[in-house]
Order: sequence, then C-alpha cells, then structure tokens
Amino acid sequence: MKQIFSICLILAVVQLQGQNTEVYIKSDRIGFNIANPTKFFHFEAPSFSNIDGIYSRINYTGNQDPSAVKGLSNTNPGYGIGGHFTGGFRGVYALGSGGTNSSSSFPTYGVYAEATGSAGTRIGLFARAVGGTTNLAAQFAEGDVEIENMVRINTTDQTGRLHIVNTDNIGSNATAVRINADNNGSENVYGTLVSADNQGSGNTFGHYATVSSTGTGTAFAIRAIANDPDDYAFYGTGNTFLSGDLRIGQNVEPYSGSYKVVIDGKVLAEEVRVQNSLDWPDYVFGEEYVLKSLEEVENYIEENNHLPNIPSAEEIEKEGIILGEMQTRMMEKIEELTLYIIQQQKEIDALKDQIKSTNHE
Repeated sequence: MKQIFSICLILAVVQLQGQNTEVYIKSDRIGFNIANPTKFFHFEAPSFSNIDGIYSRINYTGNQDPSAVKGLSNTNPGYGIGGHFTGGFRGVYALGSGGTNSSSSFPTYGVYAEATGSAGTRIGLFARAVGGTTNLAAQFAEGDVEIENMVRINTTDQTGRLHIVNTDNIGSNATAVRINADNNGSENVYGTLVSADNQGSGNTFGHYATVSSTGTGTAFAIRAIANDPDDYAFYGTGNTFLSGDLRIGQNVEPYSGSYKVVIDGKVLAEEVRVQNSLDWPDYVFGEEYVLKSLEEVENYIEENNHLPNIPSAEEIEKEGIILGEMQTRMMEKIEELTLYIIQQQKEIDALKDQIKSTNHE
C-alpha cells in the first residue's frame, strides 16, 4: 500500500511540475508552491489564481454515504480537530442539493453535525462570534427551525423545552425574550400563542410566571399595556382565580389591612351582593332589646353630632365604610325608627280617644 501511495505521489509531483507548480519535499513534508511546508501536505495557490485549492468528487451511485473529503484526528480523548478551515468570507460553505431524492425519510442536510459519547458534555454544533457588538454566533436567513429536544440559553438547567436566563446587568428594560408580531390584515394577530393540554391529574397552566426582587422596586409576574384607550390589556373567557390581592388603579403601594380587592376609582355595577356574616338587626324587635328614648337620642345627637352606633364623618373619612357592617347598622336605625313610629302612633291614637271622650261629656 505504501508503494502504491508513493508511486501515485511521484506521478502527481511530476505532473504538477509540468504545470509550472513548484514542488518541495522537506523531511516528511511536501509543499506545493511553498519552499518550507509546515504541514504534511502544504498547498499554496498563486495570487492570480481563482480556482479551488482542492477538489474531490465521488461518483458512487449506491445507497451508502462515502465522503468526498474525510478528516480524522485521533489523539488523546477530548482533543483533536477533524477539519480546520479559515475563510475571509465563509469559514465553511456547505450545500446539500439532494439531487432527485424527494423522500421525507431521507432529508437533505446543508450541514450535518453529530457528537457522540457518554462522558462529559458533547456538543453537536458550536459557534462563536467575537470582536464586535453586532456579531451573531448563528443566523438563520430563510426557512423554519425545528428542534426535537430542549433549547437552553445562558443556562445549563433542564427545566423546560425552552429555558432562557438573563443575568447580565444590561441597564433598564432588560428583556430575556422579546417577540414582535405586526400585521395589517383582517385576521387575528397573536404575539404568543400558547396551548397546554394535560390528560393526567395535575393542574394545567397556559402561562406560568414567577418573579422575585431583592431591590427596592416592585416585582410583577405579568405586565400588559394597552396603548390605545379603546384597547384592553387583558381579554379572556372563562373563570378567573386569584389567590392573592387584586388592586385596580394607580395606587399599587403596600397598604395596611387584609383586603382582597383594592380599587382606586369608581365602580359601576348593576347588582352587588354582600354575603354578611354579622347578625342582622332583627334583635331590635326582641323583648330584651332596650330602645333608647327619643330624649336620649336627642341628647346623644347634640353631644356627638351623629346617631348612636353610627360612625362619625371623621371616622368615615379616615377609615372608610365597611359595606356589610354599615348596612347592618343602618337597618338597625330603620327598625328603631319603626318602633318609634309605632310608639308615637299609639300615643296619637290614645290622644284621639281621649279627645273623643272629652267631647261627648
């Protein structure tokens, strides 16, 4: 085999020398148009030549995958480069034409990269772009991108099909993912369209967001902005479940109390139902209830400028009104007023009877 290779090499050298190509043999290296070759085979094309440096063609017509060029660097584990290419425009240009093959079972690859082995980390394709602010490690100019497994950006965790971590301090409005969807047609436009289906017993979330902040600002799991006054920040069908507080309006600062809904503004509703767990004031009509005399009520009003068991204007201005409790107190006053009217009607009827009896005498 070595003799055949040597004969082929000699014939190639003779042929190249006949084509004004200088061939240099130095130690165990051969140089073409270079006097001091630094590689086993060192080719240098003249500056006026625009032809390819090396051309290899396989004319095999079977069902195997022979390589036109094959490189093997068999060194210690973890080292060795099968092929090293440097280009002023393209480091590697790969084209998979596919020929007349149209079967979906045998796709055509422009670049096919594979890394095998179980020890350590294997990377099928690694790209790096350094030296500028607009460099791209990878760019897909046309066509779809299909990924059968997971995508991790700036993280080694495997907690989702797409996991992105942005830990860089890049200033205000730092964004991990940004999606723009613009359309001028009549169909609906979705910035993101998410569908989640779970056939098991666990809960299903179309969107799941968590936030944490160790700074002085407020953390929001979701922020939505409708720029037009006629637009809506949220649109949904179905029920809405909130396990925490709901605040509507500009005031999002922490507040004192344990209110589930805080609204900074007015509320318009056709009907409001309050589930009141307080005792409804039917006790006013009970025999044990002590009804104040009108004289006592008058004295209380003159002294406090409001009804008994009703908060003052200052208290309402400071604390607000608890709707259910206030409705109960107002009903208490209405029932007391009813008793006063009944009592006065009895006194009026007694006076009428007394007047009648006096007139008959």
